[in-house]
Amino acid sequence: MNTTFTAKQLIVTAQETNTDAEYIYEVWEFENGAILVPGETTNDWFFDSRDEIVPNGTAIVIAIEKTEKTQEFTKAELKKSILASEREFRSNTGKIKELI
Repeated sequence: MNTTFTAKQLIVTAQETNTDAEYIYEVWEFENGAILVPGETTNDWFFDSRDEIVPNGTAIVIAIEKTEKTQEFTKAELKKSILASEREFRSNTGKIKELI
């Protein structure tokens, strides 16, 4: 049996601190509050809560919007993502590890 975890989509709006440039990206929030930021050109990134999300570079979060969209993640997918993120970034994966 492969355990799955449902995550809710959040849309994050970030703004560069030295310009007016804004960008928007999706993250996934699990029931324990853990956040998965899907990597496009790197491995995924994790945060312990939506309040701890840090955008790239010098940007700051200016808005976080909840959506109705959900996605299922398998235990195997999460384990693979966590290990890759730890190898690449030595990132904080504590809260997400509580799930698996």
